[in-house]
Amino acid sequence: MIFAPAGAALSVVRLIRLRRGKESACIQARRPWAQRMIQLQLSLLYFVTFLLKIKGAPWLQGTALFYVYHIDELKRFPLPGWFFDPIVLKVGSWSALALEFSLGVLIWVKEFRYVLLVLGVMFHLWLEYSLNVPLFQWDVLSAYILFVDPADLTGAWRQMRLFYFSTSSTPESSAVS
Repeated sequence: MIFAPAGAALSVVRLIRLRRGKESACIQARRPWAQRMIQLQLSLLYFVTFLLKIKGAPWLQGTALFYVYHIDELKRFPLPGWFFDPIVLKVGSWSALALEFSLGVLIWVKEFRYVLLVLGVMFHLWLEYSLNVPLFQWDVLSAYILFVDPADLTGAWRQMRLFYFSTSSTPESSAVS
């Protein structure tokens, strides 16, 4: 972030410059090299984690989550009993490997990106609930927005506004009917 133009759009300094008339309200387009660097860092985080995990027998055998969830220092909130079923733990261990590989490599394929981002959000929210690893999940999730195309974000915002205004009842509409 030190090399990124982080305050160019949403910052207090920019608001002060706008108020003083030293800058126009139009946000200037910038080259996305800083965004690409952060995307690459996130991708490498997942891929290197995958590579390190497949070297360990517990991940390949599917028993890794058993050990992770039995470390007292990592316990956070109680988990349902079915989670500790050996089959669930095996599927969970292998799914974590598959997801980390996919978020490291397949995230660059546009057709897979949003499905992987949704799975990644669910994965990290589960880890946030179940494991006591302060701030890590939120640090990783905050970088997900860099993989969202601005046009898709604008379209989604437009759809949400249309849905909200078409379903909300206003006093005028209830008085007319």
